[in-house]
Amino acid sequence: MSFPFSFWKNNQSGGFFVRSHGQTGFGTGTITVFSSVEEFNGTSWASGTSDSTDKGELQLGDTTFSSKHWAIDGRSGAGAISPNYIASYNRTSWDNSQPVRTTGRVAGGIAAYSGSLLVAKGTTSTNISVGYVSSSASLDAFNGSSWSNGIATFGSATMEASSATTNSLFRVVGGIGITGFGDNEHDTWNGSSASTSTILPSSVPMSVGQIESGGRFLVASYNSGASYAYNGSSWDTLGTTPSYAISNSAATGSGCANGFNSASGLNYVNGGSSSSSASLTSSSVFNGTSWSSGTASSEARAGATGSVLA
Repeated sequence: MSFPFSFWKNNQSGGFFVRSHGQTGFGTGTITVFSSVEEFNGTSWASGTSDSTDKGELQLGDTTFSSKHWAIDGRSGAGAISPNYIASYNRTSWDNSQPVRTTGRVAGGIAAYSGSLLVAKGTTSTNISVGYVSSSASLDAFNGSSWSNGIATFGSATMEASSATTNSLFRVVGGIGITGFGDNEHDTWNGSSASTSTILPSSVPMSVGQIESGGRFLVASYNSGASYAYNGSSWDTLGTTPSYAISNSAATGSGCANGFNSASGLNYVNGGSSSSSASLTSSSVFNGTSWSSGTASSEARAGATGSVLA
C-alpha cells in the first residue's frame, strides 16, 4: 500500500500553490513528519511560513476554503493519528483556534462545496501500511467555525480517493477499499443526498485529482501513473504521468503530491514516495492532451496538504 498524489488548481493570474506538512518515507521505512511550507508560482518553488505542529498523511485534494489553506488531522508519527488537528494559513501566519472534528481520519478526500469544506472517507487506522482495513464511507462538513459530522454515508469505504467539486456536485472517486484492492466507485453529494455516478473504467488502487482547465475532473493513479478525466457523462482515458510510484511486491509509494492548474491552463502534480520509501521532488505537467516532466520542488515530501491562494 502507498500514498496517492494529487493536483492543484489555480485559475487566477498570480496565484500560488501552497503545500504544507507531509512526511519523508512510507511503509516500513524511516518516517519523519514535518510542518514546513512550500509555494509554487507556476515557475519556481519558494519557502513559506512553517506551522508549529508536524503532521504527515493529511487529507488529499484542494483545501482552499475562505481564502485560506487548511491542514486537517494527519499523523503525528509513523502510526499515530491522535490528537485530531486543524489549522489554517493565509500565506503570512497560522491559526489553530478552530475546533477539531469529532473523529480524526487521515488520507480522506477534501474539497470546498457550497460554503463548507467537505472531508470524505479516509481511515482511523494507526497502522500506516494497512490503513485501508479501517476505512470510512462517511462525509463530514466544516463551515469555518463548526463541524457537522456524518452528514452522508457513501456506497463504499475507502482511503486515498480523489475529490473535487464539478457540475454543482462534490465528487469522491477511486481509492483503496477495506479489502486492500482498488475501488472504482464514483460517489457524489448534492448538498442533501449521496448517490453513485459513472464508475472509473478500471479499479484504480490509489488516486487523487483536480479540475482541468477544460472543466473535466482529472484523476491519476499514483502506483501506475494511469490518468482519466470525467467530462460530465463519461471518463476519458488519458496518458501516463512521467513520475509515479513503482509498484512491486515489497513496497510502493507516492505521496500527496499536489496539483495546480495555472493561469495558462496547465495541471501539475508533484512529490510522493518511491518504492524504497524515499520521498520525491519530481513533478509532472498535463497540458490538456499529454503529460511531460515539470519543475522539481525544493523539498521531497509525501502526504502533504495543498491549496491555491492569491
